[in-house]
Amino acid sequence: MNIEKIIAQIAKIDYSVMDIDEYLENRDLEEFDNEWTNIYEQIDKTKIPEEIVKQSDQYREQVFMIIDEMTGGSELSEYISDDMELLVFADYLNISSDWLKKFTQKYENGELPAGIL
Repeated sequence: MNIEKIIAQIAKIDYSVMDIDEYLENRDLEEFDNEWTNIYEQIDKTKIPEEIVKQSDQYREQVFMIIDEMTGGSELSEYISDDMELLVFADYLNISSDWLKKFTQKYENGELPAGIL
């Protein structure tokens, strides 16, 4: 996984044509939320070195600022920022699942994951 590529893809998305409220509703669907939470609960933060945490925080801030600026401020910034942490930590800890692969591929393809993947 190349997080810099994912961030570059996120920066290319045209958020002006996106229905952010609808997207966030699709993120809150049980099918998506359960899978996301399942991956997040597998992350043991005590096993992640400080330099990886700092790197994740930098990626999160970068993504938050990109989306916040492009959307004029929205919850979307928070959701996608949290996704960056999930991706970095899951990658570091070698957590894998079919859902996480699809989730990552969406980002790599310049799409924001939501709903049933």
